Amino acid sequence: MNTISKLKVRGENLTEPEEIQKEIVTYYEELYSEPEQWRPYLEMRNCPMIHEEENKLLLAPFEQQEILESIKACAGDKAPGPDGYSMAFFSQCWDIIKPDLVATVQQFHKAERFEKSINSTFVALIPKKVGAEELTDFRPISLIGGVYKIIAKLLAERLKKVLHRLVDSQQMAFIKGRQIMDAVLIANECVESRQRSKCPGILCKLDIQKAYDHLNWNFLLLMMQRMGFGAKWIRWVKFCISTVKFSILVNRTPSGFFSSQRGLRQGDPLSPFLFILAMEGLSNLIHTAKRKGWVRGFRVDSSAQNGLEITHLQYADDTLIFCEARTEQILILRVIFIIFEAVSGLHINWGKSFIYPINEVAQVESLAGVLGGRVGELPTIYLGMPLGGKSKSIGIWNGVIEKCEKKLTNWKSQYLSRGGRLTMVNSVLDAIPAYMMSVFPAPDNVIQRIDALRRSFFWQGNEDKKKFHLVKWEEVIKNKKEGGLGIRNMKKQNKSLMLKWLWKFMTGENMLWREVIRAKYEMENRWMTKMVTTPYGCGIWRSIRNLWPLFFSRIRFQVGNGMKVSFWEDRWIAQRTLKQLFPDLYTLSLQQNATVAEMWTGQGWNLHLRRNLNDWEMGNIVAFHDTMAQFSNLTREEDKVVWKIGSKGVFSVKSAYKDLNQSNSNDRMELWPWRMIWRPKIPYKVNCFTWLLAKEAVLTQENIKKRKFQLCSRCYLCEEQEETVNHLFLHCKWTDQLWRIFSSLRKITWVKPRNIAQLLNCWINIGNTTIKEERWRIVPACIWWTVWKERNQRCFEGKKNNVQNFKMKSGAAARCYRPHWSLGGERERGSPVGAGPHVASGRRSLRFRSEIPEREREERGEERELL
Repeated sequence: MNTISKLKVRGENLTEPEEIQKEIVTYYEELYSEPEQWRPYLEMRNCPMIHEEENKLLLAPFEQQEILESIKACAGDKAPGPDGYSMAFFSQCWDIIKPDLVATVQQFHKAERFEKSINSTFVALIPKKVGAEELTDFRPISLIGGVYKIIAKLLAERLKKVLHRLVDSQQMAFIKGRQIMDAVLIANECVESRQRSKCPGILCKLDIQKAYDHLNWNFLLLMMQRMGFGAKWIRWVKFCISTVKFSILVNRTPSGFFSSQRGLRQGDPLSPFLFILAMEGLSNLIHTAKRKGWVRGFRVDSSAQNGLEITHLQYADDTLIFCEARTEQILILRVIFIIFEAVSGLHINWGKSFIYPINEVAQVESLAGVLGGRVGELPTIYLGMPLGGKSKSIGIWNGVIEKCEKKLTNWKSQYLSRGGRLTMVNSVLDAIPAYMMSVFPAPDNVIQRIDALRRSFFWQGNEDKKKFHLVKWEEVIKNKKEGGLGIRNMKKQNKSLMLKWLWKFMTGENMLWREVIRAKYEMENRWMTKMVTTPYGCGIWRSIRNLWPLFFSRIRFQVGNGMKVSFWEDRWIAQRTLKQLFPDLYTLSLQQNATVAEMWTGQGWNLHLRRNLNDWEMGNIVAFHDTMAQFSNLTREEDKVVWKIGSKGVFSVKSAYKDLNQSNSNDRMELWPWRMIWRPKIPYKVNCFTWLLAKEAVLTQENIKKRKFQLCSRCYLCEEQEETVNHLFLHCKWTDQLWRIFSSLRKITWVKPRNIAQLLNCWINIGNTTIKEERWRIVPACIWWTVWKERNQRCFEGKKNNVQNFKMKSGAAARCYRPHWSLGGERERGSPVGAGPHVASGRRSLRFRSEIPEREREERGEERELL
């Protein structure tokens, strides 16, 4: 929990809890109060209008299934509001609460209101940085009640279905089919086009102060009215946002209880969609100025007189504006901002807003003074990614590497086993670079630095002294089936993430970033742009386009109406293109760029050959018709791209990475005992240890000698043989006694294999694998872990267990891991609910003992003592 023990207000430090509480409540009462009694309204012209059918969809009665789907769409484990009910409660208890909940929702639909107590809200203060002292250093997150969250989610899900038509294409947030990375790509391509044109330009990056908290309600409702939303829908929204009661959580204590007069709640499912509707006011003003010729944006194709022109980009409140470096255009922008502030209540924070000159801009300080912002330099950061820097520069990755190093610094203060470190590497260190790798190609030097950090942390942990890296990194980053640890290969992960752009380019429609790329680079065929031959700048598409051969080899085309698929050059009828299969016919064809539809006559194929074929060329025609025999006819559906990897035919980063990272050797995959190594029911650190054993990389004395250390290799258990991996864990007479105990349980006689990997491969087939198969599979890991702990205790502490204790520890390890196999919440049959783990453990021990035949127990007193 966050505790505010000190608060800095107007230069003074408050430490008394009552003073801190009073100051926080006063601050938020003022924050949510509307300072102006009257605001001008904005005349929205040329704004998109909602259709009558869409209005009917928004106002349709709420059905039970729709309510249930809205509940399931909410995260069940999010913090509850004042009513104390999480979404998991509503989902689990749906059958019980359904009548009352459905009645409440339907009452809201009919009466356009609900009990105001439902809209009470806790505000949790989350620090934005370490050591937060001022109130501006905290982010207010609203914890809303469960019933209201369901109603708001219902409205939000309906609103999402119509927003794509109402919101400008230059707004990238919260609209299906638009992503944050689209804005990054467009911004970099626009800046690069301007840089290459040598024309001076200005890039404005705006910071809107307290965006959600300052929004004027009347402006939002007027925007919705101008867009044609129904009166009932507007009344629904007005009631939801205007009946809020806030109580601030100060050191876990609710403080104050007050109403609001403006703003939207962060944490309300409806708020993001309402906010981008409000931001359409700014977008509309900029488009109006563009139509009148008062503002000119950046053309992405500077050679074309009527090329695509981008004036601004938005991701929620993050706004970029592109304009020419002229005082009159800066003045127009300043007027637009003043008007927008007056009508919406939103204020631009000029202390955090910048203008960036592109190429040689005279009197840039003067232009910044007119606008009110500060002068910055490219490259900068936009939406967490570089903007205006060279796409292949190492410097733009410094922030990613610093984040990785910061994480490692925090983790090194904790003790983590090798299994824990593997989890942290896979879940965190692999994820940090993924965001930037989705857009930018990572240079080899950057990948090497990230790999060095991951490698050092995995092998050394929280110790500063250097430790042995027991397995080559090339082996570690293979997937588990091929003998690795499943740590991501960064280079291949980078390619997999960037391949997604090619898939979206080929399959997407009506996306602004796609139009920008088409206009800037021109199309080579109906599917892809031309190769980019210009030098690397801050443009991103060149690196993506270079992956086309890799991508093209993993797709095929499914012909529908045949209007887009190239007859000769696309792979649609066989594993190779017709150009590759029949090069002679392709050379003779007069329509080498024709589509399938242009070559199909309705009854057969017209190849449009330039001359008649000779007798010795007729074999090509016969082979051609044999190949085309599987084609039946064209349909009315559009041609489709099919991803060949996987069964669904749809691209995914996961399938692309799996394909790029898989080994060509299937024999090795079949021989590697990965299923026996990675047992899901035993501790991860034991899994990792078993993996090292299978690699014969555990630091026995023999392996230490291989690293050119001079020592006498002697087994610490038997003190007779050299301490090799296979001797210590398979053939040592101490270890052999453990193998004999467990093999006697299955009444088997067996010859131990030569090495660890062979034993793991054949272990399942040893004995009768009945319903106890899971227990049998963990036996090798239990034995080896016990042996290793005993060996280290003798080596480093000088303590020795007798043979009986040694055997008991092995049996205890097997019983200890058993709770990990059971399903969550499962308990031993017949055990009282409150009996605790001791009774269940005792019964497991008795049942485990009863599986040993009586005669075997009499013959083997050692096993009886163990059990």
